[in-house]
Amino acid sequence: MASENFEEYINNLEDLKGDVESAETMEDFQAIVKELRDIWQHIHTESRYFVMGTVNNKVDAFLERSESIAERIQDEIDRLNAAGEDTTKLERLLDDYNDALNEAIASHENANELFGEHTGFNDVGQLTNVVEATQFLREANLQIRDANQALREANSILRDIFAELKQHRPGSVDLRVTGTLTASGNGKVTISGDMDIEVSAKSGVLTIADYDVDAEIEVTGNGTRTEMNDGTVKYSGFDGTATISGSSITVTINGDDIELTAEGSGSAVLKGNGTYTATPDGGQTMKSNWAPMTGVDEA
Repeated sequence: MASENFEEYINNLEDLKGDVESAETMEDFQAIVKELRDIWQHIHTESRYFVMGTVNNKVDAFLERSESIAERIQDEIDRLNAAGEDTTKLERLLDDYNDALNEAIASHENANELFGEHTGFNDVGQLTNVVEATQFLREANLQIRDANQALREANSILRDIFAELKQHRPGSVDLRVTGTLTASGNGKVTISGDMDIEVSAKSGVLTIADYDVDAEIEVTGNGTRTEMNDGTVKYSGFDGTATISGSSITVTINGDDIELTAEGSGSAVLKGNGTYTATPDGGQTMKSNWAPMTGVDEA
């Protein structure tokens, strides 16, 4: 619908060329200027409408994924409890995570309600009332901004949850402060945080989730690129190298001959057959083996 609307405005602008050529009086030129302003106002306002609508729709996928993560975390907490481990901190963090998600859901529902009414626009997104449209866009932008802020808070808490979970698992690395991780082996590596990562592998699957939408990604070699509904990028049949930098990313590589170097703050889980070296800034270097791969990990 957006493309059809804008195509109509482009045609209107083309028509104005003839009006300009035939204009003779000041009144003629004033009428043309008025029409130009009207077309520009429609383009500018409707562009905001469609851009904000696209951003709002993407929140659905993030919320769905986040709720699924919360369920998996609860299952992991239940498993740890059954094993007799202390999960007090994990339970508190999960409560905070769910609170942030609920805030995001509430703001997103408010935004959906506003877009359902789309005051100041018709059903195909064309401007009908400037004053009402401006008020609608202002209110919708506020709700979208609040939803995204709550999701960023949830992702920040999620990093703390993952870091805490790592303490209960073998083959886990926690770089709470800036540090360096190097690893070599066959299997699966998942690394999350504010990181600069270089990784290579053979016959692998590489997935990259960019929560703050600021990641810089450079991939060379073979692999079929697919973008998932939640924005995650997946390279199947990955056989090459990748450089990834971002303030809130999760990178998973599953394959053979994995060589990885990561710098920054975050956490990692390494499973399969391999070794790693972790050195937090100002801390003690730790060398160890990857955790055994389970049937679930291989799936």
